[in-house]
Amino acid sequence: IGAKRIVNGSLEYWIGLFFFPNANVPDGFEYIDIAEVNLAMFQLRGKAHKVTSFETHNLCLDELDKNRMTRFEDHWCFECYDDTTVDYVGTEKTITMDYKVAIL
Repeated sequence: IGAKRIVNGSLEYWIGLFFFPNANVPDGFEYIDIAEVNLAMFQLRGKAHKVTSFETHNLCLDELDKNRMTRFEDHWCFECYDDTTVDYVGTEKTITMDYKVAIL
């Protein structure tokens, strides 16, 4: 996953894995505990540089507004994908990604 949020006006971005609560984190890895939260999920498909852009993030936020959902401001957003969702075409990647946004 890619996990991102805004902290003190700056983007904080983590790349890693989800673990079950109280799981042992492997030596040499950092971790952050994320409190339980409701999530809205979007399935996105396209060129990697477009799908992971702030433009696409803002389109997802627009969809929340259209559906009368409220984003949990400055909380986590998650980019979830793996090797089974990536197609390599020429030198550009096309990906399918589940994008999750914390909501109230």
